[in-house]
Amino acid sequence: MVLGNFKKIMCKMSLVNNAATKYSRKLSTSDLMSIAWDREFSFNNQLIFEGTGVLDKAEWLAAVETASAAYPGSRLIMKGYPFASRWVDSGITPRVREVDGSKWTGYSNE
Repeated sequence: MVLGNFKKIMCKMSLVNNAATKYSRKLSTSDLMSIAWDREFSFNNQLIFEGTGVLDKAEWLAAVETASAAYPGSRLIMKGYPFASRWVDSGITPRVREVDGSKWTGYSNE
């Protein structure tokens, strides 16, 4: 029990003392449910933009960088132990992937 408490304290200290971490929050009940069900039924949404014409990837990258700086919630990673974890700002801009979705129906995860 003492070792378990020591790990919890060290985890909390590392989160508090990490100067790069600007945003942090506890996992909510819906976060825990999402994590538990993700392998069976993934209902976590990603952003998908469809269109025709030219979508300039450089402009998308710049827009995502600007948006993630304004909304650190888009850069969260989980730190800590199960049921004592927190979402913390990684400081890393989310990636932009360009894929050929011309054959995607919108009803599958492929």
